[in-house]
Amino acid sequence: MRRFGRAGVLCALVTALVAGACGGGDAGAGRDDVRNAGASSPAPDPGLSAALAAVRRARTLQATFTVRRVGGALSGKADVVSGRGMLVTFRHERTTGEPERPLTGRLLTVGDAAFVRSTRWKPPKGRKWIAVDPRWAATPDRPIAPEWLALVMSRLLDPAFLLDQGLTGIDGVKAAPDTIDGARVTRYTLSLNLGYQHFGPELTAWARQTGDGTSFGVSLWLDARHRPVRLKLDGSTVLLQFWVDVAFHHYGARVRLRSPAPRTVAKA
Repeated sequence: MRRFGRAGVLCALVTALVAGACGGGDAGAGRDDVRNAGASSPAPDPGLSAALAAVRRARTLQATFTVRRVGGALSGKADVVSGRGMLVTFRHERTTGEPERPLTGRLLTVGDAAFVRSTRWKPPKGRKWIAVDPRWAATPDRPIAPEWLALVMSRLLDPAFLLDQGLTGIDGVKAAPDTIDGARVTRYTLSLNLGYQHFGPELTAWARQTGDGTSFGVSLWLDARHRPVRLKLDGSTVLLQFWVDVAFHHYGARVRLRSPAPRTVAKA
C-alpha cells in the first residue's frame, strides 16, 4: 500500500523521464484468490488474467486521469512502475462556491512510502517533500483535501492494482466489443461489492480509506494485446461520491523512481 498522510507534499529525486481522462459511472475489482460468499471460487476470467500478465510484462506505463466529485475535480498524469510506485502531477479545481485558483501538486509513492507537495502544502526551506501516511484517513467533519484525494485515487493509476486484488476471479463479469479512438477493444463491465465478495487486503483497505466504500461500478477496456487502456470506476461512500476516468498508455516507457534523500523530506 502506498499513499500519503494528512499534511503532504512530495519529495524525491525521481528520475522519471517518461513519454508522458474524466468520466463516470462504470466500474470493478479483485484478486485471483477471490471467493464469493456461499459459492465455489469462479474460474479466473481469461481476458482479465491476460491483462494482469500484460501489465506485469510491461512493468512501466503512463496514465492520465480525471476524478470528479461533488464540489471539485482532480486531474493529472502519472509515470507508473507497476507494483512499485509512481510520480503523479495533479491539479484540483473547485466546481461549486466561490471561484479560486486551482491547487497544483505532486505525489510520489515508492514502495510503502508516500510524499507530497502542493501549492497549499509547502515543505520547509531546504526540503522538497512532505512525508505522509499512506493510510491517511479523511473524516466526514472536514472538507476533502485535494492532496488526500490524489493520494487515495492514485492507487487506480496502476492497472495491476484492481487486477491483482481479485478482479480476475469474480462472478458477473460482462465482456463486449467496443472501440476507442477507432481501435477495437474489449470492454469488461462488473460490480464490486465488498459486502459479499472477498477481495485482496489492499483493495479492502483502499475501499475503507475512501470512506468505508462497499460498492463500486467498474468498466475496464483492453486492447488487442490485452493491455488495459481505459478504466472507469464510480463509488459513493460516507465521505464522497466520485467518478474516476483513467487512460493508460505508453506501456514500457522509461520510468525510474527513487526514494527521496532523507534530508529533503519533512514529516507531516
